[in-house]
Amino acid sequence: MALSKAREFIDLVYFGKQIAALRKGKRLSQWLVAKSADISQSVLGKIESGQSMPMLSTALSIAEFFEVDLF
Repeated sequence: MALSKAREFIDLVYFGKQIAALRKGKRLSQWLVAKSADISQSVLGKIESGQSMPMLSTALSIAEFFEVDLF
């Protein structure tokens, strides 16, 4: 599936806001969450702001870190 097609099915802004809310609710830094997902802090910032769609493996790592279901 092309990236443009994937964006039709995923609300990137909503997804990013959910990650940011989980992180802030636990009073965690972007650095710590990014480190757990093996990505840079700037990449996590782009994901949280809805500017970037994470790879599935990254999204799964973040969900696992927060102990939530990705879907």
